Amino acid sequence: MANRKHDQWIDKKLFVVTFKGRKPRALFWRKDVYKEWFEYAKLHGKYPKQFGNLSKFNFADWWKHPKHGFELFCEPYVEDCITPVTNAKTYKQEERHLLYDVDLDTDIDKLVFKFQNMLIKHNAKAYTKSRSAFQPSKPMKNIKLYDAEYEHNEKKGLPIRLSNPRKVYKLTQQGITQTEIAYKLGFYAGIATHKDPVTNSVVFSMPITNEDVYEWKLATAGKGNTTKQVYTETHKDHACDIRYKSAIRRVARDLKQCKAIFKNIEKGTFP
Repeated sequence: MANRKHDQWIDKKLFVVTFKGRKPRALFWRKDVYKEWFEYAKLHGKYPKQFGNLSKFNFADWWKHPKHGFELFCEPYVEDCITPVTNAKTYKQEERHLLYDVDLDTDIDKLVFKFQNMLIKHNAKAYTKSRSAFQPSKPMKNIKLYDAEYEHNEKKGLPIRLSNPRKVYKLTQQGITQTEIAYKLGFYAGIATHKDPVTNSVVFSMPITNEDVYEWKLATAGKGNTTKQVYTETHKDHACDIRYKSAIRRVARDLKQCKAIFKNIEKGTFP
């Protein structure tokens, strides 16, 4: 099922990361995105030279390295955007800076409201664009790290959990069949729905497990069972056939996506 704590992305531009001996700087994407970037780049073997020799690192060590990892993706260090002025006579106003007197005895909600209106009036930036050396190709809210159960059932165009294309590629490289890959990654599980082609009404819709489909496939493979009848439950054989074909298509999509990600990594972006 979906991991609730990951349902909503909170923009990280107000948060910073600190390493001992280094200035605090911000990351605009989740750390897990960079971990997947590392894993894909290491698997592919072709990536920008700034990444270093990934074959010598695990992610944790690479991330902490003073020249690689975090340093490639963090935002430049910036001084505090709000600085108290102790002596207005010596204050030298910079371009795009304002000097205001704030009455600290005013209600804080009123101060915030007034301050927001003042920023809008003076065209303050509404959004901070990333200035890191390497940036993901999409905003964090559009990158899928975790997926819900059955989300790939009949829906098209959904983001695929980033780790799955990489896993499919690795298993393919090992010579494992699509049928076995789909089973190992649990792709068969889902809701199998069949509609009447004429009326478009639902004939059946039932949950099918990963094991159901795999056992059905083994029992109907080759010349031993030409009728593809394995289960006594009504429509279950048909449901397994639907889930099997959907899973095999998913394996093919994931493999294609992994190869597309490899090309993006060579260009210095991800996914």
